[in-house]
Amino acid sequence: MFMTRDSSDAEYQDMATHSVFLTHGLIATRAQFEAAGIPKHALDRLVHSERVVRVARNRYVPRGLDPALKSAALLGGRLTSTSLFTHLGAWRPPGEQTLHIAVPRGAHKRTSPPASVRIHWSRLPGLMLTEPHESAVRHLLASVPRDECVAVLDSVIRGRIMLPSEVDCALTQCGAKGREALNMIDVSAGSGVESLMRLWLRRRRIRFRTQVHIGKYYVDFLVGDRLVLEVVGEQYHAGATAFEADGAREAYLQGLGYQVFRVTARQVLSRQHEFEHALMAVIRRRQHVFGPVICPSDG
Repeated sequence: MFMTRDSSDAEYQDMATHSVFLTHGLIATRAQFEAAGIPKHALDRLVHSERVVRVARNRYVPRGLDPALKSAALLGGRLTSTSLFTHLGAWRPPGEQTLHIAVPRGAHKRTSPPASVRIHWSRLPGLMLTEPHESAVRHLLASVPRDECVAVLDSVIRGRIMLPSEVDCALTQCGAKGREALNMIDVSAGSGVESLMRLWLRRRRIRFRTQVHIGKYYVDFLVGDRLVLEVVGEQYHAGATAFEADGAREAYLQGLGYQVFRVTARQVLSRQHEFEHALMAVIRRRQHVFGPVICPSDG
């Protein structure tokens, strides 16, 4: 950007400041402001008026920056792992409260991070607020339990944050652990919780399909031939209207000869023992397939 107006002009400074942050990824140095025609005294006024925030020595970010990005700037690093993918719109495991920050190797450690922050080493130098996606996948794999990692990556692909080929490439560079996760990815599940349910079924070698069209509905899982497994969460199934709709849906499916088994999102996430025995009993009795039902007394 070439200087065409006095740098004391507030409107011009706002435009130039916006251009600096847009060009340099929401964090910039004094030299980068000066190159855009904003000298030191003008930058100081922008900081004093809180139109620009100084987060560290010679490090500036825009006012109103996302809190997670601002925390990364304060720690001299960039968002990575679940923190980055959540920022970009992917599913986040409900119990995951850690802020994941990548710091370039050899970078000066300005402050000790709080207990809620996990520091990862980055292979890339430079001033950025977000780690490249491929590196963030590596950090994700190293910091999150396997099933949750796979569920996040399912969401990353569904949300078009990364292409499937990009996720494949990132995971194949992570050794055996990455290849194992790659073999478990399947974006057919409709949510992160459904991905966890899918992995639970897969570990038990239960035959199932996801997002199956039955009559006028799509069901979360069809186990065998006739067992509809639905994962219900408070977000979409709370309230009288949702209760009535769920009842009508279940009656419709039962009228077509299907059995409906409902588990809650909370059970999938942390209380699987509450549904495991009942669901496996249904399968052992072969109530999930067409044909004779095996009664408990039959062995």
